[in-house]
Amino acid sequence: MSAQSFNPGGLTELPFGLPGRVFRSPIPFGDRDRNGQLVIQYQLECIAAIVILVGDEEILVSTGKNLRRYYLESGYDVIHLPIPDYGVPDPSNLALAVSSALEHAIAGKHTVVHCNAGIGRTGMFLACLAKEALGKTGDEAIRWVRSFIPGAIENPGQLEMARSY
Repeated sequence: MSAQSFNPGGLTELPFGLPGRVFRSPIPFGDRDRNGQLVIQYQLECIAAIVILVGDEEILVSTGKNLRRYYLESGYDVIHLPIPDYGVPDPSNLALAVSSALEHAIAGKHTVVHCNAGIGRTGMFLACLAKEALGKTGDEAIRWVRSFIPGAIENPGQLEMARSY
């Protein structure tokens, strides 16, 4: 998959080469997925773990649902790292979440990462995961993620977080 086949409203796999596959998506039931087709895609791809980079209030405003509870009741492992829109997380909390996502993927659990649009916060998180899993430098990780998610990592704060992780 490359940027030419990127679907901003769908599921995008990033080839980490781990036993568990790693994907990004926008938030299910949000503006890009009002009918909830993404959760069907999650099931079809055997997603086992979901990294949520959106706070509960933003989830409710975006989807009208308690999505975190929905995921837990549906049997998904949930890694919740709420980050304000266009914001950056606390570095130690980011490290814990990246480590947990990597552990899931190493254990063979297919994992999806999403914020609201699946571009800014999600791109930053995936760049940090690429540094950890693939040994890339910050700039290499950013370029690599952007080759699959055009426009990923939307602002200077997110770029700096990805570089310095």
